[in-house]
Amino acid sequence: MPEVSSKERMIAAAVTLFARAGFSGVTTRDIALKANVSEGNIFRYFPHKRDLFVSAVDSELSKLSIRAAGLLIPNGGEQDARSALRTLFEVITDAVVKQPDLVRLLRYSTLEFGPDMEPVYRKHMDAIFAATAKNFTAWSQSYGFRDLNARVTVLSFVATVVLLQDYPMITGSVLPFPSVESAAAAYAELWYRVLSDAPASNASPAPETAAQLLQEPGEQVNP
Repeated sequence: MPEVSSKERMIAAAVTLFARAGFSGVTTRDIALKANVSEGNIFRYFPHKRDLFVSAVDSELSKLSIRAAGLLIPNGGEQDARSALRTLFEVITDAVVKQPDLVRLLRYSTLEFGPDMEPVYRKHMDAIFAATAKNFTAWSQSYGFRDLNARVTVLSFVATVVLLQDYPMITGSVLPFPSVESAAAAYAELWYRVLSDAPASNASPAPETAAQLLQEPGEQVNP
């Protein structure tokens, strides 16, 4: 395996620590200790702590960009409306669940830096949202979805997944899904019913699971 460079170790350490405590809660000394480098070495690469925070966010967004290549799924094809949405939500849910540090970093960056972080977000997110919104527009025409702003709707999909990760903290109960796939199916069904004003389907367990979002969950494993 190739040796991890000092700079890569610094960024990896920064991701972990900033995601845990935010920008203000971490010092460059903390990062140096975790990365096993001298504090002075950090400033060779990152003149200011903020530069390291931006690099940490940029690094995690880069991973998301790679994973989100799956968002460029075919427009319709042989998929029906439910299947198309489920494919999309599987990609979103997988990315969010497997990159919890990114979600926390984005929250801290918004709280502590606000609009100043927009260039970093746009560097990675614009292409993703533009491509996904283009697909959604095609689906709307093919599947008769409500005529909604595509980019806003796609962002709402992401917000659904991100915000529901806080469900256990808010309610004290886990989400009623045994896996990432079952969670994605439930979110997709919930949104399908919103977008198409359709009744629940009896074809799969997804609709029943989606309804549980509005009920008291059972004891299941949180995805």
